[in-house]
Amino acid sequence: MKRALAGNLGIVLSLLLTACQGSGLERSLAPDPKLTSPSPTPTPEEVTSPEPSPTPVVVANLTAVPTALQPLVQEVLNLGVIPASEVQLEQPVTRRQFARWLMAVQQRLYQDQIERQVRPATPGSPPVFTDVPRSDPDFPAIQGLAEAGIIPSRLTSPTAPTRFQPDQPLTRATLVAWKVNLDVPGTLPTATTADVAKTWGFQDAATLDPLALAALSADYSHEPSTVRRVWGRTRLFLPQMMVSQAQALAALWSLGNGDTLVTAREALK
Repeated sequence: MKRALAGNLGIVLSLLLTACQGSGLERSLAPDPKLTSPSPTPTPEEVTSPEPSPTPVVVANLTAVPTALQPLVQEVLNLGVIPASEVQLEQPVTRRQFARWLMAVQQRLYQDQIERQVRPATPGSPPVFTDVPRSDPDFPAIQGLAEAGIIPSRLTSPTAPTRFQPDQPLTRATLVAWKVNLDVPGTLPTATTADVAKTWGFQDAATLDPLALAALSADYSHEPSTVRRVWGRTRLFLPQMMVSQAQALAALWSLGNGDTLVTAREALK
């Protein structure tokens, strides 16, 4: 009798277990697939890549440049607006080259402040200089800088030269005169030979023309000074000495004054 009851009970339990298979009870006891499935692989759109760093421009003769100027020259070239193929750092820079570089770097440094950019001349502008016609490849830069009053011309003074002499070497006096017009707002101060001799201590101050005197006076009180950055401590300015391409690039490392000051290093960040 007991054996029969035990057998019947086993059959009942077996039927109950079979009925529970595939039921809600079994499903409720099963592990959650969301918790056991591997995380989905992110799509390419979801992967955030770091911003690429600017590729340094390689210049073969950078080691020939004074050590103090090397990082300045490198950072200006890294802006990517001056082709490395046209740079020979130890060679003199021509007036056309510096005008072209000045325009290109100025627009790059102020690329987010278009109201501070110097505009290239339009093709229909009447040429200011007799030796820079509209067909000249650097007409937009040279003419644009003249129309903006950065480069002296008949637009700024009736006695200014009518020839630009684009292929002549740039001199120290000319570099400072052009550059300071982009650094210092407003009219440059009038300065005398005695003023420049007293502030700068230049022993050759008597050889400077009024334009160079005014530019040097403005640059003396401007920080960073172009003269101090490029030529360091000197008691001779040598206004007619040719400027090397390395010196020209170092001069372009910064533009502006006060709130408008911007450097190549900042622009590369």
